[in-house]
Amino acid sequence: MDIEYFRNFIMMVDSQTLTEAAKRLNMVQPALSAQLKQIETNYKADLIITHRGGRRIELTEAGQLFYRRAKDIVRLADELKHEVQGVAQGEEGTLRISITPGAVNGFIDTYLQPFTKENPQFRSIFSEGNVDQQAEALLNGVSDIGVMNEPIPRGYLFELLTIRYRSLSAVMSNQQQWLKKPLQPLTIEDLAGVPLCVTRSLATRLESFFRERGLHQDIRAVCSTNLFAMHWARRNMGIAVIMGEPDEDTGIGLTTMPIATEEIMGAEHIYTVKDRKLTTIAQKFCDFIRERN
Repeated sequence: MDIEYFRNFIMMVDSQTLTEAAKRLNMVQPALSAQLKQIETNYKADLIITHRGGRRIELTEAGQLFYRRAKDIVRLADELKHEVQGVAQGEEGTLRISITPGAVNGFIDTYLQPFTKENPQFRSIFSEGNVDQQAEALLNGVSDIGVMNEPIPRGYLFELLTIRYRSLSAVMSNQQQWLKKPLQPLTIEDLAGVPLCVTRSLATRLESFFRERGLHQDIRAVCSTNLFAMHWARRNMGIAVIMGEPDEDTGIGLTTMPIATEEIMGAEHIYTVKDRKLTTIAQKFCDFIRERN
């Protein structure tokens, strides 16, 4: 099926009506309706729920799946075009990486920057997401490598390239009232009874740490990214416990302190899909990561 059919279906959904989509695509509506009918015939499924007199597009469950996959197909087709053009112009190819937002700085400093010095002629495409989104991106071929702060679901489908352990940090508002005289560095025991926002990968281990020592834990929020935890701390709703240092300048109003502990460490896991044939540049990067273990 022509790639334009996928593009046009995406436009139908995003425009919410066939009339508006036809205008944006500079097509007549009957031609666009015929494309939709051909797609449904080809895939033997109804993709759109039609209501008598209804104007807005509503997707069936199959339509929602087709919409998601169509966006993946179009993205990959566009990336392939750029990759082929880049190789023809002397580039080594494109490296596609999905990553947890809080891992960006450490990943670039530890792996990508030194690799780029040895292999300067390639292009990187980054997408951010949580562990579930990254697993889907890897399996769908949207990403070559995933960098996440917890073990990946269905780990038997993936190859673990490395684990990088990281210390913890506490991020707090300058107006916080729980630690009367903040120490440098803090200990986890100092945070007993303090309202905390923690990332999902740390929540269970912190709860166990407090429980085993008979300390009161007050984890008020569990989130998927350092950025969310820092926003929570900025509003002075408690103290955020994150893995590593913040990837961005915390800005005015926040203080970051290291947490002194070797009993709880954050861990960044780097995966690729097991037994998948990778592009030359992606394979070189995977080998580079393994060699740095």
